[in-house]
Amino acid sequence: MMTTTNTETVPSTTLQTPRRTETVKFLYLRDPNSKRVVTVARKVSFDKGIITYGYSVSNPLDVFKKELGRRISVGRMEAHPWVVPFNQNNKERPVELVMKDMLSRADSRTMERILRNGLN
Repeated sequence: MMTTTNTETVPSTTLQTPRRTETVKFLYLRDPNSKRVVTVARKVSFDKGIITYGYSVSNPLDVFKKELGRRISVGRMEAHPWVVPFNQNNKERPVELVMKDMLSRADSRTMERILRNGLN
């Protein structure tokens, strides 16, 4: 259907909401000395209503390498993802949901050890 105005003919269209893409985003957890020790890769699937994520922990004997941490965490996310339900009406941001899920899966001593020392 076409809509005619005084100056031009414009096709009528229905309004569509912009489609969000599933992009991978990263976050880093730091130890008390502000050294990055955990890399988390996350991807939000708005259509499916889920967040998938994977993470890598740097070895304290190694120098942190951002690209290596990203590759490992993305590889784990794709091979064996952790999945968190996501509702767009929820007030919590995806990153908050991922952090809560990570903390719920590990006991507090394990997370404290990772944040303090890395893998050792």
